[in-house]
Amino acid sequence: MSQSTLLILAIFLPLSLLNIELDYVKWTNQVKDWCMSDIFRIFDELNEAGDANEIETHRKMAYTWELMCNKKVEPQDKIFDVYPPNDTITTTTTTTTSTTTTTTSTTTTTTTTPTTTSTTTTTTTTTTTEYIPVTEFAHQCLSCNNFSFCEVLAAKPLVCEKCACPLGREGECCDDVVDVCGGPLDPCRDDTEDMHRRCERQIPSGRPVCVCQPGWTGVNCTEIYDPCEKSDCKSNSSCKASGNDYTCTCPQTMAGRFCEMFEWCYPDCFPCEISGSRCKNDGVCWPHIDAHSLDDFQCICVGGYTGPDCTEEIPCEVRNPCNHGGSCYVEFGREVCDCPAIWTGPYCDDFNICHDEDEKCIYGTCNRLSDREYDCTCFPGYTGANCSIDINECDDNGENVCAYDMPCIDGINDFTCICAEGLSGKKCEINFDDCVLEEKNVTNRCAARDKLATCEDLINNYTCHCSENWMGQHCTMRVVIWNVLKHFKNADESLVDMLEDLLAKPELIKETLPFFLALMPPDNQTDISWDHEDLFTWVTFEGQELDLKKDMVKWNAATLGNCFTFNHDSLPEKMPLRYAGEQEGFRALMRVRQDEYLDWIDTASLLVFVHSSTESVFGESLRFQARPGSETSLMISQTSFERLGGAFGKCVKDKSEAKSYYYEGHYATDGCLRSCFQDAVFEACKCMDPRFPQKEGAALCDLSNRKCVEEVTAKRGDPSQWPDCHCPLPCSNGQYNVKWSQMDLSSRKEDCSKLKADNASFQACLARSDTALISVYLPHLIQNTFKEEPKIDFNKFIANLGGLLGILCGICIITFVEFLFLLFQIIAALLSREKQ
Repeated sequence: MSQSTLLILAIFLPLSLLNIELDYVKWTNQVKDWCMSDIFRIFDELNEAGDANEIETHRKMAYTWELMCNKKVEPQDKIFDVYPPNDTITTTTTTTTSTTTTTTSTTTTTTTTPTTTSTTTTTTTTTTTEYIPVTEFAHQCLSCNNFSFCEVLAAKPLVCEKCACPLGREGECCDDVVDVCGGPLDPCRDDTEDMHRRCERQIPSGRPVCVCQPGWTGVNCTEIYDPCEKSDCKSNSSCKASGNDYTCTCPQTMAGRFCEMFEWCYPDCFPCEISGSRCKNDGVCWPHIDAHSLDDFQCICVGGYTGPDCTEEIPCEVRNPCNHGGSCYVEFGREVCDCPAIWTGPYCDDFNICHDEDEKCIYGTCNRLSDREYDCTCFPGYTGANCSIDINECDDNGENVCAYDMPCIDGINDFTCICAEGLSGKKCEINFDDCVLEEKNVTNRCAARDKLATCEDLINNYTCHCSENWMGQHCTMRVVIWNVLKHFKNADESLVDMLEDLLAKPELIKETLPFFLALMPPDNQTDISWDHEDLFTWVTFEGQELDLKKDMVKWNAATLGNCFTFNHDSLPEKMPLRYAGEQEGFRALMRVRQDEYLDWIDTASLLVFVHSSTESVFGESLRFQARPGSETSLMISQTSFERLGGAFGKCVKDKSEAKSYYYEGHYATDGCLRSCFQDAVFEACKCMDPRFPQKEGAALCDLSNRKCVEEVTAKRGDPSQWPDCHCPLPCSNGQYNVKWSQMDLSSRKEDCSKLKADNASFQACLARSDTALISVYLPHLIQNTFKEEPKIDFNKFIANLGGLLGILCGICIITFVEFLFLLFQIIAALLSREKQ
């Protein structure tokens, strides 16, 4: 069909055809060239006709033809029904955005056709770029180069706003060929040393490709290529390589390009002399040496052909099926096109709108839907029209994704929660149970003592909720102990431990209370002690009433309490027992005052000690209980002991002989043992027990050292068994033997509780039941003395010796010795006189 025929058909196209939806038309590049040039010429001629109606009609026809020539006919009524006026902008942009944050990718769709607004789970932007403003700018192009594509049409007919240029071309219409070989866009730039390639521009596309250097082959030109290895040289001819080609050197009798014929008949050897080429497409006919028939030959094919007669095309050799500068290569026996970036499809016929993917989908993958339509599949963690928005994974629908409002660091499709100590997990959602101590198998660390306490787990912490009888951070403090501690200014853990021990074992108060008293200053002890009139009703000796203040010495001892002593060692005059009988002894009527004491022991009584005035009273000393409401009689007899000591056995005459002795008065074994104990306490605790006398300058053990003092006794036991504690008996001491009797003061027991209604009677009853009568006397004026004497001494020895000699020898040895002694004295006196 001629050009004129095409033009006539174009001019007389019915206008109704403009509303028909046309398909894409496949045109060769050559047709497109003359097609577009004629349209430009016809359009200009019609504009000169002057008929407005014809001009408008021809404008529509020319625009339709232009679309057909450019292989782009859109089935859109608005394009063909009414061509947009020159001064009107009809660019329509509709954007619909709905973002859903998930861990999957996000898709963005961009299209040149109108899109109805809808809400989806992807971010979609629809853009119509069919027209741009009518004004023609310098960058607009009437026709893009055959190897390029009009990516954006201008509003003016037959004008392209933006041409997409392939690599190797540039300019408004992509007409300029650019040599990118050797630059940053060189496709061979990153070749390794074993890749023997170089960059060349394809003609006419200008596309840069990598080709093998002479002598190399393979996909990456890493294999040595010798053209003679597969040469077609016949008749034992030799092959000589020349670059990627070769030449055959024939023997003397052979001729032809491949030495395929005898020289004498060349080039018409039988059966190749048949008129017309028996091998097509410049193939060379090779006759058999002993050919006898017309079929005794073989074709040597060249130029990309093969087959018996060289009519079969080798893929990619004869022709390049790839359009727009695409390169053809064979894969699994089939032609495959390597297209420039802006083209895609099996034969590089389809414009690849995703050629500039990094611009259209910044952090995503561009998916081509058509020449002017694409969508973006965003990489995980991105969203937006061009996948440029980093999704804030720290935001969970307006809430912090991290539990307990921990700090969050946004990442790419990820987030990092900065967990506080005690929290773990991706979102810090795992809160370690601080109420549990796994290493100790404790499930409620608040219930170590308070079994009813509950534990509230916090972040790296916990709170204990105690029951009514407990308090403190861990519910380890008893409320009753806390109420006691409030009365102390300097309470410490040692006091708490002591009170805990007392609550656990109330009987320990007998050991603990003396510790308290011993640490008090003497004046304070006196202030809290009973005075004479508080306890004594009367005291008599030998029937005469005594002066309480004078004759009864008041003193305090930590282990004994409030004490009153008759015939105290500090008194200058003592009252010895001179008469026998109850009325001649010591008698006292006393009140026990048991209503003033806590009932922490089972019995109420006064303790009575009978001892020598020169001896100290110890907690271990013999004592007698005077029960209230009774008369206690102590009938005593004195016994004295005198020991020889020396060779007859060790004894102590004075307390200075003992290693340590801290008590006043004469030496006593109990005082020595207690002094040994004090030395052991001082060695272990660097202080001494305040309940007992101490050496001068020694520090007193306070409540914080109480455990240490107790451990000395617990570990070492009785000091009398210690190997380093030597406490012999005193050489002289006294002892009282006591006979004890007790009877009620009244013949019947009184129940004072029945008299509470009458306070006077009640108090009188309490006084009677609280009174104790004490009598200490000698029933007989007899004293026992035990004195150690040697069985024989010097005098007895001489006396016995003299008597024996007189009997045996007739001589009185005593007289003889006395005579010698007298003679010695006379001689000494004479000598003394002569010297004078």
